[in-house]
Amino acid sequence: MAMFGFGALGEDWKQCAETYVSPVAEDEARVSALNSLLIAVRRDKASIGDVREVASEHLHTTDDVVRSRAVRLLGELLLRLPGLSLASELLHSLAHEFLEPIACQDTPVLSDALLGLSALIRAHPVEEETVELICTTVSTHVMISSLLQESRMHVQTMLVEVCKKYSGVATKLGKRWMSAVVEAVDGEKDPRNLLVCFDLVVRSSDMAKEFDEFAEEIADIFVSYFPITFKVKKNDPDAITPSMLEAELLKVLMCSSGVVKHSMTLLSGKAREYPEEELRGRFLQVMSAMIVSRAYDQPLVEECAPPLCAFIREEALEGESDVLRRVRVAVLDTRPPGWECEVAAAVVYGSGGGEGE
Repeated sequence: MAMFGFGALGEDWKQCAETYVSPVAEDEARVSALNSLLIAVRRDKASIGDVREVASEHLHTTDDVVRSRAVRLLGELLLRLPGLSLASELLHSLAHEFLEPIACQDTPVLSDALLGLSALIRAHPVEEETVELICTTVSTHVMISSLLQESRMHVQTMLVEVCKKYSGVATKLGKRWMSAVVEAVDGEKDPRNLLVCFDLVVRSSDMAKEFDEFAEEIADIFVSYFPITFKVKKNDPDAITPSMLEAELLKVLMCSSGVVKHSMTLLSGKAREYPEEELRGRFLQVMSAMIVSRAYDQPLVEECAPPLCAFIREEALEGESDVLRRVRVAVLDTRPPGWECEVAAAVVYGSGGGEGE
């Protein structure tokens, strides 16, 4: 793979930029050009501002490929140079250049613009006002569920970074933030993205005071994933397993009182669709863990107890099991007033006694 050199005047970086955006440049040449540009910026032969000036000449061309590659060049540099100190004015200008094709519904450039925005928020300090503008523009103009996997990941990871670094923006946006979160996670199927989605919802539950207004919708979305079963691909570089995903999913189902309340009813109904004892046992374990996690919230526990108690009774009539014993002990340990007798009755039933014993 040929590398571009740098003359005394450092002019070769411009040729690298032109090569990267060229519609006829092959992948190998573009990779080489990008690597050379990264070296040039690190060695102060050029700045991201310099490269932006070259790229900006192509941002409004009618050639979709050139326009797309010009936007992607800027995004790649921002992503791969996270420690680079950039002026706030430059970051603000770059944000607007990434937002323009999104607001204008420039479909050929959409994925590249999302990469750029994600890189900005993930790798560079952006002013909160700009972050808010990015969030509102993306939520207004992008149907996230319709994007390809890589682009969905750009949006999802960007929203997680907002939670980590700009929590005030999520709190300020309120319902608008939660609508964007729901749109970003709804219908996701890729295990790599799901891990990010689970994290996004849990983080949002701590920031958006309107979170529980969306609790029923969130419960509907995430209960549908349980139980998680899939074959792990050989040599999967991400090494994501069903148990790994299920552990993170449980955090979502327990993240707020509202989600627990709605999820309990949905889970108890769904569990009855499975004839396999092992799967029903997993439902029991998840439901009991949700109750135990909210043991301090006695009104919620009393409200959520009936579907779990009914499920325990039904399973006890089928026969005793280690899972059933563990679940009953865990639930009894919460000692919720008003329905302790209900769980106790299920314990008696399961041990072969009658209701009056």
